[in-house]
Amino acid sequence: MKCSDYQLCIYEFLENELKKEDRKLLFSHLGECEACRDYFSAAALLNSTIVEDKNLFPESLDEEIFSKLPKEKSFTFASFFTVKIPAYLAYTLVAIVILLSLTLLNEVNKYRNELLQTSAQLKEQSKTIELLYNCLPPVEVHPVKNTNL
Repeated sequence: MKCSDYQLCIYEFLENELKKEDRKLLFSHLGECEACRDYFSAAALLNSTIVEDKNLFPESLDEEIFSKLPKEKSFTFASFFTVKIPAYLAYTLVAIVILLSLTLLNEVNKYRNELLQTSAQLKEQSKTIELLYNCLPPVEVHPVKNTNL
C-alpha cells in the first residue's frame, strides 16, 4: 500500500471505522514511516479539536439558528390562483373569454359548412366527369401505311 492509502486509513481509525486487521497494518507502517506519523499527529489534533468544539455548543443551537432564519417564500402554481383580484375585473375577463370562444366557434362552423359544400360540389363534378367519359363513343385506332419510306 502507498502512503496515500495509509492516510485514508488514519481518518478511518480516528472515526473508529477501521477494521482490526487494517489497524495492525496501519500501526506497523506508522512505526516505519515518519511522514505518515506526522500526518497522523496532525489528523489526531484536528479530530480532537473538532470533538472539543462540538461539546462547547449544545445540540439545540442549530435548531435555534434555523428557526430564526427568515422563511423562504416559494412560488407554487396554486399560489398563482390565490391572488386576490377585484370581482369586476374577474367578471370582465370571463366575459371576454366567453365572447372570444363564441366567435371562434362561429368561425369554425363557417369553415365546416364551406368544407361540406366544397366536398358536395367535388362529388357532383366527379359524377359528371364519369358520365361524360362513359357517354363518348369507343375509339378505333387503325394503322396507317406510310408509303413514303
